[in-house]
Amino acid sequence: MIFYKNHILVCGSGLEGREEAAKQVYETFLEEIRRRDLDHEVNVLYADDSDAAAGGPTVVVYPEGVSYAHTDADSIRRIIDEHIIGGHIIPDLLYADPKLLDNASIDRLSVFRGQERVALKNCGV
Repeated sequence: MIFYKNHILVCGSGLEGREEAAKQVYETFLEEIRRRDLDHEVNVLYADDSDAAAGGPTVVVYPEGVSYAHTDADSIRRIIDEHIIGGHIIPDLLYADPKLLDNASIDRLSVFRGQERVALKNCGV
């Protein structure tokens, strides 16, 4: 069994156009992780819908639970270099929940409050 240092969750939104962008972000993360030989340390997952994708595609990095928004090829490289490898959160890429008016970790996002976890397969991060 492989124990990963980090998990990257790429969230699609189900809204037209955003889902394809999220899938491209997912594929790019996989390619970059493999290219850097980090696939034994970093697990990349795709979630079909998060409703947080107003800032999408949205990426959540675990174990910190840090949410990044508006993810593109440049920010993917920065997330890997600065957060995954360097261990530093990237303030200018953080998802800001408009209801909190600040940058938010996944546990504080308004879209996740009140939700009950039913499927627990990837929750042990």
